[in-house]
Amino acid sequence: ALALQQRGHVNAFIGDYDAARSDYEAAIKIGRDNEPATYSVFRTRVAVYAGQPKEAIAELEGLLSAIDTMSVPDRDGARLLALSDQALIASHVGAFDDARRALDRRTTIVRKLAEQVGTPEFRRTQEADIAYNDGLLAARQGDYAAATAKAEEAMRLVAENRNPRKDE
Repeated sequence: ALALQQRGHVNAFIGDYDAARSDYEAAIKIGRDNEPATYSVFRTRVAVYAGQPKEAIAELEGLLSAIDTMSVPDRDGARLLALSDQALIASHVGAFDDARRALDRRTTIVRKLAEQVGTPEFRRTQEADIAYNDGLLAARQGDYAAATAKAEEAMRLVAENRNPRKDE
């Protein structure tokens, strides 16, 4: 599955979108664990490369509905990837309401996972991630004061963490 997925990337990058979709579909069919969901997200990116980002947003919405029917062990991880892509693509094309909805759904999952892990450091890191993503959306909307405030919030949240890369 990995070789097909990689070939899908190459075909997408060189503009052979039909071949890319075909490669991703083949990888999805034989992938294991969370690979089918991950490769499905990659497949939606083909629409972005083809200049159809709104189609990708819609495909991601369909995938989010389909994840519950997929035999993947980490559905929340698959949802996070799909929602992250959806928010990024939507914010890039000015579909700010779609981006906000994706981030709100993503936030619910991130907080659920933070509760499951249960450590203060992980909770702080996840809250910083939420602030970071909200800041990205604010920046795309041209609200640089809010984006800066969210960046500062993210750094404040991880200040106690013992990780030299925490402010990246």
